[in-house]
Amino acid sequence: MMAIVLTALYAGSFEFMHAAGLIIGSELGTTIKVIISGYTGKTDKKRLAYGNFYFNSYTLLISSVLLYPLTHWITIKLQVSDPLMALVLFQSGINLLAIISFYPFSNRFVDWLQLSVKTNDNEVVTKYLHKVNPEESDGAMSMLQKELNYFLNETIILHRKTFDLETEERQLSLFDSIRGTNKATYEEHYDRLKLLHGELMKFCIEATSHTDDQDYASRVIDAIDIAKNILRAAKNIKDIRHNIIELKTSSNDYLYREYQLLQDSEDLFTATIEKHFKADPAGSAIEEETNKSRYDHMVQRALNLLHQGHISEIEVSSLLNIYREVYSAHKALLNAADEFKPA
Repeated sequence: MMAIVLTALYAGSFEFMHAAGLIIGSELGTTIKVIISGYTGKTDKKRLAYGNFYFNSYTLLISSVLLYPLTHWITIKLQVSDPLMALVLFQSGINLLAIISFYPFSNRFVDWLQLSVKTNDNEVVTKYLHKVNPEESDGAMSMLQKELNYFLNETIILHRKTFDLETEERQLSLFDSIRGTNKATYEEHYDRLKLLHGELMKFCIEATSHTDDQDYASRVIDAIDIAKNILRAAKNIKDIRHNIIELKTSSNDYLYREYQLLQDSEDLFTATIEKHFKADPAGSAIEEETNKSRYDHMVQRALNLLHQGHISEIEVSSLLNIYREVYSAHKALLNAADEFKPA
């Protein structure tokens, strides 16, 4: 806006006083887009948007009061004859004055914003951990294990969505889209998984730093590894999502058949991993052998397709990359199941 006004002022479209008034108005007008973008966001985003609006309103008030005195001081007292330089001095001076005069009240302003814009309960990232003190080892360990199960459930939902498999909608408000009642997009779901992982890490760090119970500390450290493996599995699948979409939409019947076989494989795997994680962690060792055998078989099948001329070198490279990342995701989830200890 400043550049536009300077250009118009240089062209003689209006006088310096009018340009100064336009700049004053733009200080408040530019906050509208911030208000719109922050309206449906998280609480801190809303607070920042409203804070920006109120501060610019304060700047507008000061500017309106000092418009004539300040422009007079710049042009007469400082003898600035160039209207472009005078406008720059005016705009910089107003903003600097607003900052200096407002700064002593910034802490009170922050407190007021926090009271005025309440935290939305739907923004609670965790499902269980926010209800318990990490220093209370008895209740905290049980809640931590439940949270890990929840983390796994949401990761499996994302995993199945990647392959267009039906999912049981177990998503809480955390995974609701900012657009309202619609479910989160794939990217939003993954980003929130990372937030949940961060909260798990924060809880585990607090738990281990405030306990003398070595058994509790050891199990919390195991939980860190479990959460790390679960998130790694989600990232493995996310990284090849574009390759899977290409495979699904391929006009090559052989590639599309590989996609269908992958679907069947993922449907079977995700149907068994929760059982291993919750009820039979020891069974994950057996599943790991099956996982490796399944991976070797898929690789051999892809190489055969290349040898028979049904797919190109580029296509087999993409296919092998998909198989490798899927295998790594499975391995990470099975490692997590192997380390999990039921309460």
